[in-house]
Amino acid sequence: MLSTDALSAYLNDHHAGSTGAIDLIDKARKQNDGTDFGRMMDELYDEIEADQQVLQDLMDKLDIQESSVKMAGAWVAEKVSRLKFDEKMTGSADLTRLLEAEALSLGIEGKVSLWRLMRKITDADSRLAGMDWDELIARGESQRERLEPFRLQAGAAAFTGAD
Repeated sequence: MLSTDALSAYLNDHHAGSTGAIDLIDKARKQNDGTDFGRMMDELYDEIEADQQVLQDLMDKLDIQESSVKMAGAWVAEKVSRLKFDEKMTGSADLTRLLEAEALSLGIEGKVSLWRLMRKITDADSRLAGMDWDELIARGESQRERLEPFRLQAGAAAFTGAD
């Protein structure tokens, strides 16, 4: 049987992170409307929302309650990121895009790590059975691969002026 306290803390961290990611994606897609990056953010928004729902369903299956403290922390972190990723603070729209893409990329990597771990411990609790961890891992890897060219392009533009 799984250690519910430890798993609760772990899954709540990921849930809070996904909430912050959705907020960041929503901001980025609105600021980049009509661009290739904006369209990518539209795709990611829908996919990350779906991933968050899978996580919420998993938490429900395991009788894990959402942590209001961790959600409040995610809310505060998202508000701070609005300042950090603001063009007035970065001095560059390209640097802002780089920081946004990099934060999202790191979050996606964390989510893929979560799915890999869940796949590894599936045998420890029958409530984890029936989840298609390989599909979730593949979707996360696809998200990361599709985001990477935008991250690299923004970094090149920010640091060299080249597209």
